[in-house]
Amino acid sequence: MDCLIARLVIGLLALVALLGPTAALAEDKVAVLSTSFVLEKKFKLLEAAAGRAGVPFAWTYVENGEPAVRKALEGARFVIVDAPRSDDSAVVNGAAGHILAGLGVASVQISVMNRAARMKPLGIESAIAQRVFDYYVAGTAINHDRLFAYLKAFMAGDDLAPVPPPIEMLNGGIYHGGYDQSLFATLPDYLTWWERRKGEPRGNRPVIGMEISSSYISDGQTRLLDGTIAALEKAGAVPLVFFRSSRSARQTSASRDVANADAERLRSSLRSGAQDRPASPVREGAPAPEGRPQRDGAKEATATSGGARVVERAAERRGGRAQGPPPAQAVAPTEPATGLDFPNPKERRSADIDEPLVMIDGKPVLNVLFVNTFIGGDPETRKAWHQAMGIPVVYVLNYRHGDRAAYVSDTAGVNSFSLPFTLTQSEYIGMQDPVMLAANEGGEMAPIPEQMDLLVGKAMNLARLQSKANADKTVALLFWNHPPGEKNQGASNLNVPRSIEKLIAALRSHGYAFGAASEQQIIDAVGQMLRPVYRKGGVDDLMKTEHWAFVPLAEYTTWYASLPQSVRSDVEKHWGKPEKSPWLHEHDGVSGFVVPRMKLGNLVVMPQPSRGEMATGEEEKKLFHDTKIPLSHSYMAAYLWIRQSMKADAIIHFGTHGTQEWTPGKERGMWAYDYPQILVGNTPVIYPYIVDNISEAIHVKRRGRGVIVSHQTPPFAPAGLSDDFVKINDLLREYESLEEGLVKQSNRQLIIAQARKMNIHKDLKWDVEKLERDFDALARELADYLEDLGAAMQPLGLHTFGQSAQSEHMISNVMQMLGQPLLEATGTKNAKAAFRGDYRKLKDSAPFKVVESAVFGEGSETASLDPSLSSLVEKGRRYRASLDAGGETLAVVAGLGARWIDPSYGGDPIRNPDALPTGRNVYGFDPSRIPTKAAYDAGRAEMERLIAEHKRSHGQAPQKLAFSVWSTETMRHLGMLEGQIMAAMGVRPTWDEGGRVTGMEVIPAAELGRPRIDPVISITGLYRDQFPNVMERLNEALLLVAALDEPDGINPVRANSRRIEASLLAGGVDASSARNLALTRIFGNESGNYGTGLPDATLASDKWEETDGKLAEGYLSRMSWGYGPQIASWSTKAKGRDGREVNVYAAQLKGTDAAVFSRSSNLRGLLDTDHPFEYLGGLSLAVRHLDGKSPQLYISNMRDPFRAKLETAEKFMAKELRSVYQHPRWMAEMQKEGYAGTLKMLDSLNNFWGWQAMDRNVVRDDQWQEFHETWVKDRYQLGMREFFDKANPTALAQIAERMLEAIRKDYWKADAATTRELVALYQELALRHEVHTANEAFKSYVREMAAGFGLQTPALTKVAKAEPPLPRPAPHLTPPMKRHPNRPGKAFAGSSSLRSSRRLRCPARCGST
Repeated sequence: MDCLIARLVIGLLALVALLGPTAALAEDKVAVLSTSFVLEKKFKLLEAAAGRAGVPFAWTYVENGEPAVRKALEGARFVIVDAPRSDDSAVVNGAAGHILAGLGVASVQISVMNRAARMKPLGIESAIAQRVFDYYVAGTAINHDRLFAYLKAFMAGDDLAPVPPPIEMLNGGIYHGGYDQSLFATLPDYLTWWERRKGEPRGNRPVIGMEISSSYISDGQTRLLDGTIAALEKAGAVPLVFFRSSRSARQTSASRDVANADAERLRSSLRSGAQDRPASPVREGAPAPEGRPQRDGAKEATATSGGARVVERAAERRGGRAQGPPPAQAVAPTEPATGLDFPNPKERRSADIDEPLVMIDGKPVLNVLFVNTFIGGDPETRKAWHQAMGIPVVYVLNYRHGDRAAYVSDTAGVNSFSLPFTLTQSEYIGMQDPVMLAANEGGEMAPIPEQMDLLVGKAMNLARLQSKANADKTVALLFWNHPPGEKNQGASNLNVPRSIEKLIAALRSHGYAFGAASEQQIIDAVGQMLRPVYRKGGVDDLMKTEHWAFVPLAEYTTWYASLPQSVRSDVEKHWGKPEKSPWLHEHDGVSGFVVPRMKLGNLVVMPQPSRGEMATGEEEKKLFHDTKIPLSHSYMAAYLWIRQSMKADAIIHFGTHGTQEWTPGKERGMWAYDYPQILVGNTPVIYPYIVDNISEAIHVKRRGRGVIVSHQTPPFAPAGLSDDFVKINDLLREYESLEEGLVKQSNRQLIIAQARKMNIHKDLKWDVEKLERDFDALARELADYLEDLGAAMQPLGLHTFGQSAQSEHMISNVMQMLGQPLLEATGTKNAKAAFRGDYRKLKDSAPFKVVESAVFGEGSETASLDPSLSSLVEKGRRYRASLDAGGETLAVVAGLGARWIDPSYGGDPIRNPDALPTGRNVYGFDPSRIPTKAAYDAGRAEMERLIAEHKRSHGQAPQKLAFSVWSTETMRHLGMLEGQIMAAMGVRPTWDEGGRVTGMEVIPAAELGRPRIDPVISITGLYRDQFPNVMERLNEALLLVAALDEPDGINPVRANSRRIEASLLAGGVDASSARNLALTRIFGNESGNYGTGLPDATLASDKWEETDGKLAEGYLSRMSWGYGPQIASWSTKAKGRDGREVNVYAAQLKGTDAAVFSRSSNLRGLLDTDHPFEYLGGLSLAVRHLDGKSPQLYISNMRDPFRAKLETAEKFMAKELRSVYQHPRWMAEMQKEGYAGTLKMLDSLNNFWGWQAMDRNVVRDDQWQEFHETWVKDRYQLGMREFFDKANPTALAQIAERMLEAIRKDYWKADAATTRELVALYQELALRHEVHTANEAFKSYVREMAAGFGLQTPALTKVAKAEPPLPRPAPHLTPPMKRHPNRPGKAFAGSSSLRSSRRLRCPARCGST
């Protein structure tokens, strides 16, 4: 017998050992498995309730690993899987599905946010599972107690009927922690109680609402709510914290009609004496199933094939725990049917507010609403609700994956997983100013005090704007000093002084007590206000005018001392103590900061401060080294004056774009003491922004606390052909019509001569010796080229804010918006050929005439039109209406009144007509959808074309390609360039049914049919901030390709990774880092920093030489922060055994065959901003520095998404110059813009200079000469000199200076006559207008040239005497005297002073894009 017992024991033990720990003898234990998305406090409350019921309980997050899961499940008789979202379900099933399947105990999977599968019973009948579900999701202490009583009876096999049913949450309620029963069912009851508690009527106090999920109540997460309520009441507001529907398990919920009765009936169950047992303002549920439980056959949970990868990725994501709803549940901007269309807003719904919790007598009581709840599911309905209320809606986020210290140190702020379902979604709906309000303190969301101040302070200021009379409101309007220069004021494609004049007049008509100011008065004041930035002694000059204010140093230092020590240390490391600022001056015996400003009644117009101080001899290191520059004291003092001294009710940041939002700080989810927040504080910011720059507008919303008011681009027209091109076009047409013979031969010679005279052969890279032999083939190419030039989109002037374009321009704009269908309907089959003619004859074209008469003609009817035209005319009339710019001004009025501004997508109106009308709050594209399937397909086709073209022109296919990837471009092309990168490697995305990218898969080598290409991906800071999801997908693709067992010749990704890894190991880099860095192909700025530094550095042309490597090394230093496969190592650099940095970016760039960049806006080319040359050009410069030769640069021209084409950068540049900047109509349109037109021309030339310094292959001598012939010598007899003299002679002087610098530095080999003309011009302007430059090398050069040419030099002598030079730089920074080969003088000197006009306007012009 003993032997038999022993054998049974041994067998049982063996069975237990075989089955594992989870097969141990079960007890009546309940286990909960969840993901870290669910906060810990919920499980602590459950644990307490289980203890009260005497039920053993265990829980764990599945991310804790399999041992923790097995330990929690050991001995369990019932398991609850709390997986709110479908993504959580995937994580749980991947990590624990196989364990649960083998456990064989009853379980319920609860997914409250997954409407398709909210509850899934396993091993029990549905009615019992439903009851468990109801208890669990209703929450609160009373339901927790009943849950464990029910489960205890179930596990014991007892009768379940005696256990009371769950008490459900009210179907909408108002929460206040000071009320002993926590919730009110109606607004009148709440307000009556609140007034009685305060002992006074609420009167005119603003009502600030916070919409929450009822789960805050059911899960005991009320600490955040209580903190918000207390802060609002302290600020003088009436708090209204409410939820609109309950988390009831039922598919239908109780109506509001019975809510009061329910609440009254349940008073006795609402009180709780236990500290951790929140009140339960809930409603009785359905009766329990009677009798003993009947178990169904066990339904096994299976692990998904991708589960392990999901768990790994969830744990590894930067920022840790996931946050927000899953891709399958959230409904972001809908994926359009074509794939290349844009997520434009749907037609606005008419909606009733219909929410009694926020309404009295049919009207909403709220002034401002915070939204602190899940916003997926139905964004259109939510948006319509907010539109109907018409008040500002502030989006609230919570930092779930760490405490306050973790949040403060997190450079990302909002992790990549959460981004599409929090920020992107809220922006689509139209919410503003996202605030990260709370952090996870031990599983409980606890308010962060400084973030609470951000939220509540902003809400109170918005409410004041609503109640304050317009005549009493004070506003600060800040403009940008761009392009650099002491008299310059500009913004992207906006006539700034004219726009300010018009806006002031409009606001005066709305009752604002602003003083009137003319365009010229504004221009004159700008020169006075900016003088201190550029000239020694400029502050004294400013203080002789009326355009300044004063911040006493004592006032500033008191405020400054309130900043965290970490911030002050950072500032003082770069700028020293406040007492050292060069902006400090004495006024009435008091030391303080002088603040430039133009006072116009209750309005001040002022320059946004320089990112640096005035020239102090310390800025060269900031030009050429990797620096994340904190705010200077003068910058902070100016904004402090706006907030504290002026007490501005609102700030208008005027035009695209300034610098505040680009200062260092988190990428998203800003901390109160990140620099952008320090500046504006809680002052509402309205930010007029050009409609086609979507991603930079998003940057304002996420980092600048601004509400966007979109404004139009300039109108467009087909460029047509200028005079010389008309001549060669006529010759070509004549040639095509002639029979062979002497006349045709003569005509051929005339064409060849004209082409050479115009340097067309250089544009098209013709071999001159082959012109005769291959003429017919070249003639066809010439015809195509002329068609391209004629059809090119030409912007017509600049936009004036709030003012519609002139009629003729609107007609051409609508014609372009209607596009190819209009051309075909009017008998033009070849769109490009339609405009291959004199640009002056545009108005004679059939498409123009149809639009003019049928769309813009008064009283015109469509009935008589051809059916093919009638629908186009109707569409054209809608376009015409949408081009009314009056909504821009009205939106500013709405913003200054703290009213709702409708959201919209952006883009140029030709590519996306639905970006109009303007005056809307721009949102972006869901990054989890990049690339769309259509964009990937287009990108893959484009990559194959690139490979073929490169092979044709260079003899072999590229093995390594670099890509310059911008957020602004991706927002427009929806991932076509990313598709090219993926195709280059030989991978493709997978998408879910909703269009979101779910993973990457390798294209087999046999299917690919060519070797893979190794990519190096240079990202902008903005791309890093807005598309981290795509970076993760690209890294996923790189890992897949690097792991393939393929020969080096087929797989250079693998080969190069192994080579670089070996090099890093040899240099002393640790093995783990070496592997990660060797696989890293994505590089950019350090987190929180932006830009390459090249725009400022290239203009500092006296501080570098072409061969000294300063520019290239500065670029490589700034752009070499790695973003590789290990997300935890993002924004890091490698260090070798000696502690020195190892530039892995440089190692990866070596051997680059070509670089690729996209252009997808009709407004944007290579010269409209400095970003193309700083990013793509900088990349080329770096490769030449490393390899001794420049890579081929390609532009992927995606302006027409259905006809994308590849062009070399040099050909793209040539066409842009011919069709825009050197075109007589564009120049004439700039003349109409006056002062602003001169600055647009100056800016374009500065960018041309930037390209010159980056890559000699892109810029030619004859193109410099053409600028001189058209802008200076006035080839087209437009009166250019008279224009500049009247509008802004200083701009012409700066243009002459930049041209002479190109000659001085041997980039442009100009002839002696051209040089003489430019020297004489500069001298004359400097004498007549006291033109400023601090470039001593340039001054010396001009004096030398003038002497050699026999010219007088009084101008430079006078200026030099009036302005004492700054301290000379260190000797090694001064270039030696050296002979110049192309000038009459003997020698020229290097720089002897730092050019003050190079003060840091912004880190590399803010590194936008």
